[in-house]
Amino acid sequence: LASLQFIDFERMVAGDFAPYGLDPPLRQFTLLTTLTNSPAGPTNQVVARVSLGKPGGNRYFARRMQEPSVVTFLDADRLPRAAFALRDQRLWNFSTNQILSLTVSQLGDSRRLVRTGPVQWANAPGSVGEVNPFTLEEAAHRLGQLFADRWVARGEDALASYGFRSLDHQVLLEVQAGDKPVTHRIRFGRRAPSGRTYAAVELDGRPEPVVFE
Repeated sequence: LASLQFIDFERMVAGDFAPYGLDPPLRQFTLLTTLTNSPAGPTNQVVARVSLGKPGGNRYFARRMQEPSVVTFLDADRLPRAAFALRDQRLWNFSTNQILSLTVSQLGDSRRLVRTGPVQWANAPGSVGEVNPFTLEEAAHRLGQLFADRWVARGEDALASYGFRSLDHQVLLEVQAGDKPVTHRIRFGRRAPSGRTYAAVELDGRPEPVVFE
């Protein structure tokens, strides 16, 4: 929001904002601050507000708080459309040394790889295949620092739309957290139009998955 820029003025002074989808706005973002020295106690004061309207070609109409102008900007779909998309984009943060094992599953086949030491990986009993400890170590490092480039959707019903059902691809990370191991699950879907990949995790102890790029 702080770096949001508009492209051009659509109208310097607009008498009616409804034709632009700004009265009422289709989306609106309001930043508030708390005033603690108010006689009535802590109150919220609006710092800034931007209203977003309907699209005009490949641009969108917008209006800043209490300004008579209508401007246009390119909506790169970066601004959140739901409350869950306001959370920190860092999913979790743990070191490679905390990872005990990786289990990769796809279309009914599974393979578990155990980390036995720095840059040391081996197949778990029942798993077979070539083991490259260097690529596994790098993959484990990246998974431990995983972050979302963009939040997309939430809920079990959303998974089919992003290719999760058909690919049936997931990775389980067994991580040492304190005195007991914890398992994190990442599911993978189809490729997004951006060129990135859709993935899904459960966050904050909630069973519903959150889809992200």
